Amino acid sequence: YKIYAEGYAWSVSLKYILSCGSLPLIITPRYYDFFSRGLMPRENYFPVRATKLCRSIKHAVDWSNKHPFE
Repeated sequence: YKIYAEGYAWSVSLKYILSCGSLPLIITPRYYDFFSRGLMPRENYFPVRATKLCRSIKHAVDWSNKHPFE
């Protein structure tokens, strides 16, 4: 798993995380670039809510481990 988290501005690391072959866990971003608008949740990445961060990450990892081919 790779986690994408923004700081106080847009982060360039999303395109590198997507190319790693690991499932990206993306904390709900405030900024978008041209390719991230086409990403589909639970198809290209697993969404993580910033408000319940630890619970959301645990749910994403648990769900992904139980469904490795989805």
